[in-house]
Amino acid sequence: MTDTHHPQNEFDPESADRYELDGDTETSTAVIEAVAETAGCDPLDLDPLGTYVSPDAIDALFTDSRRNPDATVSFFYGDHQVVVRSDGTILVHAD
Repeated sequence: MTDTHHPQNEFDPESADRYELDGDTETSTAVIEAVAETAGCDPLDLDPLGTYVSPDAIDALFTDSRRNPDATVSFFYGDHQVVVRSDGTILVHAD
């Protein structure tokens, strides 16, 4: 078995910026806004989210947290590692 552990991909939630989803914003939109805030740029300056992950899949997974009470998704969005949790938390870490 090959060891696929990559130390540079370690995610430290304590050093990440934390955002909370509100009930009115789609998860994919909230991810874009959170990464833009962390990056200090306008959301329109970012690459399309769909370049990195399916916005529809993110929205579907986190639409009803009762369906997926333990759901967590981690992905890179440009130079930022993003973790979305079913508790409504978005963590963004600049790599």
